[in-house]
Amino acid sequence: MTARVHAPTWAALGWPLHVAVTLDLGELKVFRSSVKLGDATVADFDAICSMVRLVPCCICGKVTFGAATNEQAGDELCMQCICKDAIDPGALIGLRPIDQKEYDKRLLARINANNRNRAGE
Repeated sequence: MTARVHAPTWAALGWPLHVAVTLDLGELKVFRSSVKLGDATVADFDAICSMVRLVPCCICGKVTFGAATNEQAGDELCMQCICKDAIDPGALIGLRPIDQKEYDKRLLARINANNRNRAGE
């Protein structure tokens, strides 16, 4: 697990301190403090890190972030399980989903067409 000050907060010292915590599996969660970045100390950073709780995903059992409280909510999901049930944007407008090979083929055709247009063909 890695914790660091979240990069966007470097831009404005008047913003609250944000700490991005990344699991070794690649999952990321940003925790926000009520302390402004310009006033934050190492103790404020440590206080946010102490709120991080790791729990098993209630579907697949992989380690994921839990609620930042002492009580266990019991319904924590890892990002993979959350995205598994995501709606395909094309399905919202009545398009059938396409596989990755079909997508790559269409993208390559569009890039080639654009290149021919730029070349004046």
